[in-house]
Amino acid sequence: MAATESDNAAQGYATVMTKTAKIWQSLDFDDSVSAATVYHRTLAVHSVKTIANGSRYLELYNHYGQRLGYLNETLTKRATTSKGAPLVVTRYLTVTVDNSEVYQGFDDAPVSTTAPFLHQTLLAKRLYYRFDGKAYYSLYDNKGQWLGYFDSAAVQEGSEDLVAGLNEDSYVTLTNSGYWVYRDFLTKKASTATYIDRTYHVRYSHHAYNGSQYLSLYDAAGSYIGIVNRLATKAGAGPQGAPHAVNIPVVLTNTKATLWRNFSWTPLAPATQYQDAQLTAKCAFYHLNGSTYYSLYDSQDKWAGYVNAAATTSDLLKTAFGAVFNSYVYVAIPTGNKASTWTSPNGQKAATLYANGTRLRAKRARLIGSRMWYQLTNGLWSNDIYLSLTVSNKSRGYTTSIKRNRVRTYAGKSATVYDAPGGHRVGTLGTKTIPIFSDRSVFKNEMWFKIGTNRWVRLTQAYEVLPYQNPAGVFQVLYDKIQPVGRIGYNLGYNYEGVKTWLVLGKLGLSRSYNNMSAAAVAAVRRFQASHGLPANGVVDLATWKKLGLSASLWTSLDRYVHLLGAQWYNDRSEHIEAMIAAAYEYLGNPYMVGASSTPSYGVDCSGLVTQALYAAGISPVPVSSIQHAQPGNEWNSRLLAASSKFKTVAYSARQRGDLIFYKEPGTGLVWHVAIYLGHDKVIEAWPPKVMVAPIKNSQRNWVSRVARPFQ
Repeated sequence: MAATESDNAAQGYATVMTKTAKIWQSLDFDDSVSAATVYHRTLAVHSVKTIANGSRYLELYNHYGQRLGYLNETLTKRATTSKGAPLVVTRYLTVTVDNSEVYQGFDDAPVSTTAPFLHQTLLAKRLYYRFDGKAYYSLYDNKGQWLGYFDSAAVQEGSEDLVAGLNEDSYVTLTNSGYWVYRDFLTKKASTATYIDRTYHVRYSHHAYNGSQYLSLYDAAGSYIGIVNRLATKAGAGPQGAPHAVNIPVVLTNTKATLWRNFSWTPLAPATQYQDAQLTAKCAFYHLNGSTYYSLYDSQDKWAGYVNAAATTSDLLKTAFGAVFNSYVYVAIPTGNKASTWTSPNGQKAATLYANGTRLRAKRARLIGSRMWYQLTNGLWSNDIYLSLTVSNKSRGYTTSIKRNRVRTYAGKSATVYDAPGGHRVGTLGTKTIPIFSDRSVFKNEMWFKIGTNRWVRLTQAYEVLPYQNPAGVFQVLYDKIQPVGRIGYNLGYNYEGVKTWLVLGKLGLSRSYNNMSAAAVAAVRRFQASHGLPANGVVDLATWKKLGLSASLWTSLDRYVHLLGAQWYNDRSEHIEAMIAAAYEYLGNPYMVGASSTPSYGVDCSGLVTQALYAAGISPVPVSSIQHAQPGNEWNSRLLAASSKFKTVAYSARQRGDLIFYKEPGTGLVWHVAIYLGHDKVIEAWPPKVMVAPIKNSQRNWVSRVARPFQ
C-alpha cells in the first residue's frame, strides 16, 4: 500500500545536518539506515526520547508519513514550522525560469512570479529545505532589498567564481579597450585592448549581481578565451562579426581573390574585374576565422562585394595611383641651388625650378623604391631629395648628399607609436630618440613613418629631420668627421709649441713651465743630435724623435687627432652645443699647455680647448686648426677666433650656453683668452694651471671683448 503524505508533527520539525550519521530503527541501536539520503531535508518530529546518558533522539517522519527512525537531536536544526530551519548561505543565483511563484510568507499566497527577475543574478542569504521536499532561497537584489522566497528549481548557481551561465549562441566583436577580459570573475586575464577588433563566439551569458552582463568567449577552434562585459562588444550577424565603419581607398593586389556576395561565401565577382581600379572600403569585418574582410565600393559608389583585406593594399603610395596627400612641402636644398621638377615621377624634366625655402602645395604622393615623389598643385612632380615636410629656412642651406631618413618628436612632446598606420597604440617615442624610418605610408591624408617592425609614428606627432645648419655666411656645420688641417708629422723647430714640444722638452730634461722650442731648447736638440750621430740642425724630425725614445706612431697620431663628432646631422642646435661642451669636459683637470690642441690624454690651452670642442660639434674654424696652433706665431689663436666674422656676435646681456667668451688683456686691450660659456655665469676654460670651470669674470680676466655664437 502506497505511503500517503502526512504533516503530523507532534514535536515540530527538524532539518537533518549530517550525511555520515545513522538513523536508528529503535533505541536498542541494532538496526539503522544512513542519514545521507535525507541530508538537508526537513522532517516531522513525532516524539523525542531521552536515553540514559542524557542524549535526546528525535523520531522522524517524512512528508509521506513514512517513519524513518531515531536521529540524535544534535545532528539536526529544529524548526517550529514546516519551512524548516534557515541555513545561512552566501550564494549568487541567476533566475532561469519565468513562471515560478515567489513568496514572502510560506503560509501566504505568492506575491509574484519570477518573470520580472528572469536572467537577473540575486544574492541568497538563507536556504530553507521545506517539509514538502522543496528548497527555497531567501533572495536579495544588488541594492540589498529583500525580494522573497524563490524555489531552488527556478534559479541556477554558477561554478567557482562565475555566476550562472545562460546558453547563448551569438557572435560579438570586441570594440572597447577600456574593459578587462577575465578568466573568472576574480582573475583578470588581460585588457580588452589585447583583443580589440577580434570576433568571438559567445556560448554563455552571465548576468552579474551588480547588474552587468558578461559573455563567455570562444575562438574559432572552440578554445575558451575568457569573460568580458557585454558593453565592450558589438553584436555581429554571424561569424563575420560587427561591421566597423571605415573609409579606406584600396587597390586589389591579388588577382586570384574572389569578391563575395555574403558571408556564406557565395561568389559575386573575380578580382580581375577590378584590376587596376581604385576602390573604397567602407566597412571592415573582423571575422571569427582571424581574417579581416572589406565591404568594397567602386568609383561610382556601387557595391562591389566583400573581399579578404589581405588581397588589397591601402598603401596607395606604392601603386601607380599614388595617394591623395594635401599638404605643404618645403624646398630644402643647398644655398644657391634650385629644386628640379618633372612631368611625372622619373619622367621628363620640366623647366620650373624652385629656390630653397619655398613653400609649395602637394596634392598627391607616390613612393617609388625609397624615393618619395610629390605632385604639386600645378601638376608637376618633385621628390624628397629637394622637398621636405618640415619647414625650411631660405637663409640656411640643406645638404642633399645624405639620406634624410630620421624623425623626431616635436619639442617637449612624446609621440604615440602604432602597430600600423591608423592602427593600435603599441608604445611611445620619447623626445630624445631620433629613429631611422624605413618606410612611409599615407593614411587619411597624413604621412606615417615606419620606425621598426610594426612600429609607426604620424606626422602630426613626429617630423622629418632636416640636417641642422647655421645660416649662410658663418661657419657651416659638417656632418662627417673633420679631417686634420695641416701637415701630419711636421718637424719641430724654433718657437714651436704644443704636445710634441712638451714631450721633447721632457726627454731633454728641460723646463716645461713654458712649453716652447726656445733658443735654449734648439741648442739642447743640437747637442743631443750630435751625441747620437744625427745631423745637428736643432730641428726635431722623426729620426730625432725616435732617438729620444718616442714612438713613430705617436709622431703622427698627435697631429692627426681631431675629436670625433658628438653630434650628427640629425641633432638639433642644443645637441650640437652639448656635444661641444661635453668634449671640453673631457679635458677638465688637464694641465694648461701652451699651443696644445690634441688628445685629452695631454694638456691644452684656451684656444686649443675651444678648437677641439668645436670639432666635436661639427665646426672646423679654419684658418685655426689643431696643427696650425702649434706652429710659431699661433699661440694667440684666441685672437684669430675673436676676429673671425664667421661667428655671430651677440650682446653680453644676451649670452647663452655654448657661446664663446673672449677676453682682452688689461693695458694692451688685445684679446688674450677665450672660454666656453656654460650658463649661470660659469665658463669652462684652460687657464693656468689647468682646465677648470670658473666664474665668467674674476680678478685675473674680467674684460670681455666679444661674445660669439658658434651655433644659431
